[in-house]
Amino acid sequence: MRGRTKVISLAAMLSILLTVSMVFASGILDASEFGLFGVLPTEEPASPGPTTLFVDPKNTVNSALQSGSKFTVYVNVTDVTDLYAWQINMTWNTYYYTKPAYMPVLTLDLLIPNEFLARSAAETSSEELYGVVINFTDNTIGYSGVSESLLTDVSGVTGLSGRLVGFQFLVVGYGSCDFTISLTGSLPTTLLSSTGTSITISSTIKGYFRNKYTGDVDGDKYVGSNDLALLRLSYGYSPPHPSYNREADIEPVGAPDSYVGSGDLSKLRENYGKTFP
Repeated sequence: MRGRTKVISLAAMLSILLTVSMVFASGILDASEFGLFGVLPTEEPASPGPTTLFVDPKNTVNSALQSGSKFTVYVNVTDVTDLYAWQINMTWNTYYYTKPAYMPVLTLDLLIPNEFLARSAAETSSEELYGVVINFTDNTIGYSGVSESLLTDVSGVTGLSGRLVGFQFLVVGYGSCDFTISLTGSLPTTLLSSTGTSITISSTIKGYFRNKYTGDVDGDKYVGSNDLALLRLSYGYSPPHPSYNREADIEPVGAPDSYVGSGDLSKLRENYGKTFP
């Protein structure tokens, strides 16, 4: 009876958190895709430490990911205790200025449930281990609220790190954008323990996507004087200095190093004068 009461209680809390659950059948997530994934993050903050949510990989910079391509980023948790239910609020930039107009860059194609809550499998023989992931997604504004809970009488999961959910994106344009885990809004990012209390999230770490060709700082598919001028304005600077421009942070390709310098200038020079399709 105690277990049944706890399941009902947690389900009630999630239904309150997900205030628009009646319209969550967005088609973004297919129940037939459910499964257990044992893959751990490829990037994570130093640990042990406070509970952190972060996007993995932190940087997806790949000029080969043009229209029609798909790629996946994951929301991971590290150093959490007694995690029984979670809700993630993920936002991304929907438009990027590509001359002559603002154009969409990404749309969410699929949500992929992951393995962190499934670690409770060792504590029970029940196959009804955790519940369906429900979500609301709006690709027009670049937003997805997604939630999952254990649905059986076990303790929450305590672990160093693991994946909560994967976001598979379809590339529809050219440019760059951030992935942000938001703690505010109508469906704020929330972690709940097995007693229904909120778990403090100490920090969140953004992700970043860019499919612009090497040296194309301004996003017009041509590497020329304007790109060089933008790089020079940012030359020698690192964040959080206001003159730092991440779009000019070209080298190493695939993972901006948070500094605009001679390596970035060298990469721009390699493509100077080139027009891309």
